[in-house]
Amino acid sequence: MSLDHLLLGALREPASGYDLKATFEQVYRHFWPAELSQIYRTLRRLEAEGLLTSRRAASDIGPERRVYRTTAKGRARLRRWLQEGPQVSDDRHAFCAQVFFLDELEEPEARLTFLRALRDEFAVRRSQLEAIEAQWRADDPRYPDGLPPAELMQQFTLALGIEKFGAIARWAETCIARLEARQQQETADAAPL
Repeated sequence: MSLDHLLLGALREPASGYDLKATFEQVYRHFWPAELSQIYRTLRRLEAEGLLTSRRAASDIGPERRVYRTTAKGRARLRRWLQEGPQVSDDRHAFCAQVFFLDELEEPEARLTFLRALRDEFAVRRSQLEAIEAQWRADDPRYPDGLPPAELMQQFTLALGIEKFGAIARWAETCIARLEARQQQETADAAPL
């Protein structure tokens, strides 16, 4: 998957690059983060390829903004990409590489500190998505299974984010418990008889 496809899908309704960045922060960040500079660069390229159009529009805050919209050619490319089937790639998680080499921290408490911070980070991320879900549920009596197809598909990704972040937090908690148990056993084994 590329940012191209995500932007083509996100621009079903006209939006500026700044609007899209806000959408990435609120909606997509649990599976596809993007910087504003990446978004603008990709928007310009997609427009040059005829997949988007843009126009100048007044802004409520500051100078005029450029508003983009997907063209018929852009929608066709999005549909082709969807028809190709699921794109499953290998995830790269820097934190996993750090855990892999965590034994370099010779102090056992430093390892626990790292894992607790990791657990807490993913617990916060899960809580943020759960808050989005709770607000959506409160605002829309159709939530979740009565939602229209576009919103139902969005809810599916939200549910995955909640499960994924929760799973990572639970995994980190399990690692913490195992390290603590190991430390207790080593302490007991080292105690004089």
